[in-house]
Amino acid sequence: MKRNVGKLNFNTVEPDPVVFNPFTTRVIKLPVRTVNVEITSQLPSKEGLNVASVISILYRVMPEKAPEVIANIGAEYEEAVIISVFRSASADVCSQFFAKDRHSSQRTHIEQAIASRMESLFKP
Repeated sequence: MKRNVGKLNFNTVEPDPVVFNPFTTRVIKLPVRTVNVEITSQLPSKEGLNVASVISILYRVMPEKAPEVIANIGAEYEEAVIISVFRSASADVCSQFFAKDRHSSQRTHIEQAIASRMESLFKP
């Protein structure tokens, strides 16, 4: 996507060489491949303990939605939306499980609950 003198051009360009005027135009790069983000956080448990956790999220921006993401959220969308929503969803879900459940067969249920919570928040 190009930004030309303060105006967004919603035409996306493929990852090929692009000709543009560097004095009036800036190309905003947005990865549309799958991105892995690792977060270290203190997550609450059902018994009220804070457990140090390292969790990863795999996400990707749909190429056809990239111009909307840049226009509505900005280039710092990952920190502004994805990571903050992920922290909130994981804290909400983990507070419904005991600390020991994170290291047992319940881990799969926790992962699925976080994924469904994130999907419900990002779908609209």
